This record gives sequence, C-alpha cells and structure tokens, in this order.
Amino acid sequence: MLARIVIVLLFALIEVRADYQQCLDEWSFGGGPNNLTYYKICDLVGFLSNIEDNLDELDNLDDIYALMNATYNQVLELDIDMDAWGQNLTNKLNDLYAKLNDILSLLQNSNNEEDFYRLVFRGTPGTGGDMFRAFTGEDTSHTTCSSSSPCAIWPPTDASIACCTKHYRNSTAFNGNNWADSVVKVKYVLFDKGIEVKSYVFNAIDSDIISWFTSYRLQDSTCCTCSTYDDHEPGDFSLEGSTMPPSISARRFQIVSEAHSCPNYKGLTVVVNEPSGTSPGCDFDRLPGPYPRILYSYGDCGSKFNNRAQYGQADALGIFVMTKP
Repeated sequence: MLARIVIVLLFALIEVRADYQQCLDEWSFGGGPNNLTYYKICDLVGFLSNIEDNLDELDNLDDIYALMNATYNQVLELDIDMDAWGQNLTNKLNDLYAKLNDILSLLQNSNNEEDFYRLVFRGTPGTGGDMFRAFTGEDTSHTTCSSSSPCAIWPPTDASIACCTKHYRNSTAFNGNNWADSVVKVKYVLFDKGIEVKSYVFNAIDSDIISWFTSYRLQDSTCCTCSTYDDHEPGDFSLEGSTMPPSISARRFQIVSEAHSCPNYKGLTVVVNEPSGTSPGCDFDRLPGPYPRILYSYGDCGSKFNNRAQYGQADALGIFVMTKP
C-alpha cells in the first residue's frame, strides 16, 4: 500500500518540483517578493516535493493522511495577498491536495495492493511454440487476446485449465509505448494445483516489456536468497533465458544461479521449450508430453532441476502490471 502511494506521489509532484526550483531561484536572485508569506510557500512546496522521503518513515495510511492534512492546513493559514505567481502557486497546492485526497480516499477503500494489478499475460503449458515469443508478440499463433476466453481467467480454475489451449495476451498493454509510459510495477507468478507457488514483484519504471525482468529491479518475492540470483552469465535472470547449446532447447523466463552443467543447474523458475536436435540435453529438457513446460523449485531457495524430486510443473504463469493513475 505504501509503495503504491509513493509511486502515485512521484508522478503527481513533478510539476510541484519545478515550482520549488523556480521559487528558490527567484528568492536567491532577488526576483521573488520580499515577504515571509512567499518564503513560507516555497518552504511548503519544498516539503511536498520531498514527501516520498517522509512517507518512507511512516507506518500506515492514517499517518500519511494526517501528515497531508497538516501540510495543507498550513497553506490555508497563509496570507495569500501576494503577487500573481504566488497566488498561482497556492492554487496549485490546493489542486494537489484535492488530487491526493481523492487518491488516499480510494486507497482507504481498498486495503489490498492486488486490486491495482491487472493480468496482461497468462502462459499455458503444452500449447506448443515458444512462450517468450508469445509474450513479446512475435508469435501470435499460440495466443488469444479475448478477455472472455477461459485462458484469461485468474486465478485459474480447474475448468479454465482443462479447456485452455492457448496463452492469453492483452495486446492493448503492449501497444506502442503503453508499457514504457505507464507501467510502474510488474508481478510475475506461477500457479499450480490451486495455489500460487511463486511470486516476484519488479520495479518497472522506465523499463520495456523485456527489461523489467532482472535481478536489480526485484522488489519482493517468495525467494529466500534472491540476491544470489543475478546475471552471473547472460540469460541467468532474464525472460529470454538461454539456449545452451542452441540445438538442444530454449530455456525461457529463467531465474537460475548455476546453469552450466546438468547436475548443477539450480534455480527458481524456468520455462522449457520443445527440444530440437539430437543432443540429449538435460533430463528436464526432455520430459514426456507436450511443451512448453513451466518448472518451479519446490524450495524457496532454489532446486536442482535435474533432480525430478526437487521441482514441480505449474498449471499457469501469470504476468500482471500496475500502471500510473
């Protein structure tokens, strides 16, 4: 919840930051009116422009609301008989307060951050093809864009799993610059036998549809030691994953800490495409049945995927986004 408010404020206060800098410049170089009221406005704008730092020290929504009200009340107590620029700045503070009040009222009625996420991709095992290329839109032969499809249901029901033969992809979320311009968080989850078995939340600000999936953007997860899962080698923590060697298999949506030999291949999640070529690959590259396969470690700290007792096969993969208000 707090993270959502901080994200909202970061975008709501951009214009106020510019006013604060103008205020400081005019005061420093003698351009501003010589009265304490004007200086007080500058001070309050400075406080608001750095409010996310204050929010980091607060514990709950009530404290945030009280802080915002106290700041606004200081604005109301000011003498607003000043020049046009100062009056305009006061009006902007009033507008900002009204906007934040609406946001906080909304959040008070929704105490669950999950309400702000929407499903943009549901990966289905056994559909054929490359799940990564289906996600990026390079391959549309194994996807549906219909929100009424059983493949768009989340959490997946037994019925939707049984009759879903394609991936679901919300094409609107990927159109043009929609992702780069609006997505601030991404949640990547795996679902198996009625349970969410893996969950990873990423900071997606200034990312694209591929670059959000990296260790340095990870904010929250079910992993106990995710700091060890970074890109030691290209593809270790990435959507593209690795094709080592290319003639064997493409391993996508990969979070692994060791991927250089079959006995030592250890990780948290990997999507395995259908093998090609004659090389045997690893045991988990050549499972019986249709591909792709969504594999996940039973342990929160990772498992060795060449040991069948240490990993499960998920019923669905979900990618959710949280966007700017």
